[in-house]
Amino acid sequence: MWLLKNKLLLIFLLLFPFFLLLWWFKDGMIKGVGESGLPFYNIAKEYLHASYTWSPNALGNSTYTTTSGNYFYGFFSFLGGLGLPDYLQQFTFFYLAFVLSGIGIVNLCKFLSPQIEKKYVILAILFYWFNPIVAFNIWNRFLNNFIVFWAILPIAFCLFIKGLVKRSFLILLPLNVFLFVGAYAFSSFALVLNMYVLFSFATLGMILMRKDLRYLFFAVKYFLLSVVLFALSNFWWISQIFSFSASSNYNSVVSNFFSPDGNLAILTDTSSRLGNFVSVLRLIHEDFANGLAWAGVYKFFPVNILSFLPVALIIVWSLSREVKEIYKVLIFVFIVLLFLAKGSNPPFGESFTVLFNQFSVMQVFRNPFEKFSLVLILPTVILSVIAIKEISFGRIISKISYLIFFILILVYIYPFISGNVLSSNAGFRDGITDDYSVRVPDYYDEANKFLYENANHQRTLVLPLGGEGMTYTWDYPYSGVELSNAIFDTPVISFNTTIPYYYEIVKSIENYQNQQIFLSALRYLNVKYILIREDIDYELRGLVNPEVLKGNIEKLIGAGKIKPVFSAGKIKIYELNEDYRLPKFYIAERRVKVNANDLILIESFFEDSQLQRSYFSSDDDYTTDYELVFSEEGSYLYDKESKYFLNFSAFDVEEILLRLFHVKHLPNSFFYPFVRYKELFELYLQKDSDSKAIFKIGLLGKRAVEIYKLKMFDSLNDDILGKAEKDYRLLFYELLPIFKSNYEGTPLSGLIRQSLSLHIELFDRIDSPLADELRRSFIDLIVKKPKYLVEQENKFYVYKFNVSSKGKYDILGVAKSNKVYLNGSLIDVGKSVYFEEEEYEIAVASEERENIALLKNNELPQKTSTLIVDYVYVNPTEYKVRISKKDNEQEILVFSELFDSRWHAYYHDNKLIDTKKHLKVNIYANAWIIDRAGEYEIKVIYTPQKILEIGKKISLTTVAGLLIIYVFVKIKKRRYVN
Repeated sequence: MWLLKNKLLLIFLLLFPFFLLLWWFKDGMIKGVGESGLPFYNIAKEYLHASYTWSPNALGNSTYTTTSGNYFYGFFSFLGGLGLPDYLQQFTFFYLAFVLSGIGIVNLCKFLSPQIEKKYVILAILFYWFNPIVAFNIWNRFLNNFIVFWAILPIAFCLFIKGLVKRSFLILLPLNVFLFVGAYAFSSFALVLNMYVLFSFATLGMILMRKDLRYLFFAVKYFLLSVVLFALSNFWWISQIFSFSASSNYNSVVSNFFSPDGNLAILTDTSSRLGNFVSVLRLIHEDFANGLAWAGVYKFFPVNILSFLPVALIIVWSLSREVKEIYKVLIFVFIVLLFLAKGSNPPFGESFTVLFNQFSVMQVFRNPFEKFSLVLILPTVILSVIAIKEISFGRIISKISYLIFFILILVYIYPFISGNVLSSNAGFRDGITDDYSVRVPDYYDEANKFLYENANHQRTLVLPLGGEGMTYTWDYPYSGVELSNAIFDTPVISFNTTIPYYYEIVKSIENYQNQQIFLSALRYLNVKYILIREDIDYELRGLVNPEVLKGNIEKLIGAGKIKPVFSAGKIKIYELNEDYRLPKFYIAERRVKVNANDLILIESFFEDSQLQRSYFSSDDDYTTDYELVFSEEGSYLYDKESKYFLNFSAFDVEEILLRLFHVKHLPNSFFYPFVRYKELFELYLQKDSDSKAIFKIGLLGKRAVEIYKLKMFDSLNDDILGKAEKDYRLLFYELLPIFKSNYEGTPLSGLIRQSLSLHIELFDRIDSPLADELRRSFIDLIVKKPKYLVEQENKFYVYKFNVSSKGKYDILGVAKSNKVYLNGSLIDVGKSVYFEEEEYEIAVASEERENIALLKNNELPQKTSTLIVDYVYVNPTEYKVRISKKDNEQEILVFSELFDSRWHAYYHDNKLIDTKKHLKVNIYANAWIIDRAGEYEIKVIYTPQKILEIGKKISLTTVAGLLIIYVFVKIKKRRYVN
């Protein structure tokens, strides 16, 4: 191997990153930030979760493509088991990434340019290691799977392109063994597509260069075989994608994350910010360059100019002389990736948008610069360095070019040497920039040990509760994804995210966490402990003050509902009274049909004694004890004397005009058309939707002033005035949807109210019919009108109920002092009311909105024939439940884990409980209807785990086969040569 023979190059490759990483880890701390979290803090738990298709974290969730990290985490977990500290595990990972990527660049340079000198190879290695794309997208963003992808890409591409050039199918064997080893990179499906975008255009480039029909057939077969071998050698995690597409959650995830309109908006936004063609040519991520305190070096004018050098060299070289075939292929790939990285930006941005709209797989490239730049950097590095070597500038100019390029690389290295690349001011208070070194306080170890010994797989609720991001105010702080699930070995609920079913439950807790009513709903979540943390920046993250929560906790302690059980550092843990806990598996004694998904709100309408063991469902799956009906469309205030508009009647006209856009030229002026063109241009310059809305509201005021001045100060021309009024109406009705959505409670609502009030006042003063039209049009749109008006009340809240089961209902939640009207008629809420199966309107004369509901008590006799002896936790994907049941009447077995149709239950004779008897209950959980008498065991299994185990066997067999075949062929060839 050429690298082994060049000892100086090998020493450079091994020692340079070693000393760099020694500098990075001189403080003996692990690094973590943003989306990466702190996986190396508890690598054994990461390995456990990557080994199974279901994670017990939060309310449980499918691990999906996280299983691709199984062998990655297994390797570092093994090192941890040998006693290697967490920061040295991370050191080893980064070191391997640098060395692997460097080896790939060496081999790629040597294959493409066999006579290349060491100095050019070193330049290529440094450029690949230290460039703006790698600084921003790899190290500053700090995603571990991206780091793996960056590390394996040069070797993977070198092997792929070798096979294409040499027409060798054999090279695909070591390639796919290597991709199997680096599979963690593909936990982001976009990176899989990224790699095959690179491979596919390299294949296409070779086909275009060769112009040979036989080669075409080879290239197509070569590419397709590479895809097949990749799928087989990575089948263990790829199979999870197909399994997920058949699950109950698939449609919810697709509708939430793959909205074509929403994705197109994101594409347009990210392209406009990051895909500026000049920025792409300079390999600069504009958001990072503008947002990071240390990134000013990339904006420094000389560096700004020098950053065009790599692309300029490629362009000059490609035009200056005859270029070899393989270089032309790389230039073709480079141009295509430039086009893709800039997204919908010009030039030819429309073509990218068409592709984005036509092919759903392109939706994963909503941020094309961040994705495609990861592969763009590879041909950029190789071509620019080879360009310096190949261009015939003359010896002196070539040396100068090399020197300038080397100086540019030194500038790019500076943020790495200084350590700035591992720092950010994001997620911290203004003016604070912190590096990624993190030290988790020791009291978290103590808390983790307590929970591990006492929780027995039951959950802990961590408060304050908020979104996915968290800033910890430790001595060595952390800002990024919330860490509790990574720190604690037992499952915790510590943040909210848009996982189907989970979101609704946790949002409810988040809304009520500082009120005592949140406690009762925790029984349905298998929560045993509540943990209060005070080491977070709650103000920055918009969370409830922990001191407020502690005050609420003290009240619950006083009521005997919880008790303190652990305290260390800035953590306190409280245990729930047994009355507020249900086991993970239980038989429901009461059944409540509901039409809402706010568990705490639902539970608040019942006394604790009523619902000790119950389940909630929206389906007619079983006879129900209660039916609880909430307002279908929410509630709204109806006010006959709406005071929406402000009163400016006491203002002088000058004061009114000062509050609106200035008008210099009226519609009958020669300059007026130029004024309108200027307005269009200024509107175009507004950068976001809010800015555009504010500007248009200002223009509407300008049209109002024009009408006023035409009527008051100009010789009246009916045609001109009529056109001015028409222009006003057109813009007004265009803005009505914005007015409606910003009726109250938004930053725009005050501006809208003031502006329209000023317009009405101007129109009233010139007796324009626009004043009444404005009042009428606007009020009719924003003020909902009930079907049944209550004439004797000026103000009341309206609730609409859709009753699906006729019978007598109680109206709950209404204060006794308030009058209540059913379909316009006064009723006594102290008595049950008979409802038919239709829509009803309930009006409550109240100053405030209340949570009200209809409750139907079916008064069924309660039967508790079943006793669950216990259950055994086998692993995150398997439980064994022992049942003792006296008869074969139908009953509900509730399993308090996030609902997924791929959870299956089997009787002791391995007979599957019919999937039609698998229910979603309690807004989020699983349940089965059981109807067998006797004492027996039910197995509850998450079926994708079986697919994973089969997939591992297929992958390992494929990889072993590839190695055996490759070695066998190599030995055979060597014997033949000898």
